[in-house]
Amino acid sequence: MTKEAAKTAMGPTFMIAVEQSFPEEQRIMTDKLAYSILPLQYRLMVKLFSIKFVRHWLINTSETSTPGLWSGILLRKLYINSKLDTRNSEIAQVVNLGAGFNKTTYTLPSLSNIPVWELDQKEVIETKKKRLITTLGSVPENVELVATDLDHDDLGIALKKQGYSDELPTFFILEAVTQYLDEESVKKMFTFLSQAKPGSKLIFTYVLKEFIDGVEMYGMKNLYKKYVFPKIWKFGLFKQDTEEFLQGYGWRIIEDIEADDINDDYIKPNNRNLKTTNLERIVYAEKI
Repeated sequence: MTKEAAKTAMGPTFMIAVEQSFPEEQRIMTDKLAYSILPLQYRLMVKLFSIKFVRHWLINTSETSTPGLWSGILLRKLYINSKLDTRNSEIAQVVNLGAGFNKTTYTLPSLSNIPVWELDQKEVIETKKKRLITTLGSVPENVELVATDLDHDDLGIALKKQGYSDELPTFFILEAVTQYLDEESVKKMFTFLSQAKPGSKLIFTYVLKEFIDGVEMYGMKNLYKKYVFPKIWKFGLFKQDTEEFLQGYGWRIIEDIEADDINDDYIKPNNRNLKTTNLERIVYAEKI
């Protein structure tokens, strides 16, 4: 994955930290660790953007330049958390590929007693480790932070060196990662996932290929210019091809959803008039 991809790792956590400044009845997502896990410069920005009128300007600017991005990031995280929290007891371990500064591992009590592996680029992992030690005193005993190049490293070897077993049902998370990889690297990753134990679960997000191809902008011309035109985002899927793609690696789709499908569950109850975008989809699947 590119250095540009590593630079985006803190963005979603920054947004969640800013969310904490909303009154509880308006807050879409509560996360007490989001602020403290961020590096200093981001914590200073959170302080600034937590001021009501500055926060209002930030979100309005986001809604104008990239309509639906703010809610989209929060929606996918809430969806992933809900599936993790209600997973069946047969799931014995969790692997988060491209974990970034995601804090699910440390905020969901249901994950505190099972092994978790978080993989990302070296600079992301090193920064996250430092912040966890500062914030929590240490990296939780059940968590392994693994510095990995998702483009080139053998994921199976990297994980097995850290105690992972492909003989156990696993919950895999692949959030906002596939678009940063080229097609060969995505296929390599799913070849690894094809070796998972039957009954394993997978959540992954994907950007629609018509956006990557420049055919449909979904109101996101600024996002296209920032990520697709300079080839930071490279991979996408057509919705109609996703089922066949997954079946080729031994996975069965349980759900393939867009933001509008879950907006009523998470955004509207908080009295927030946020736009949604269906540029990115979320797949929940089972290994067969």
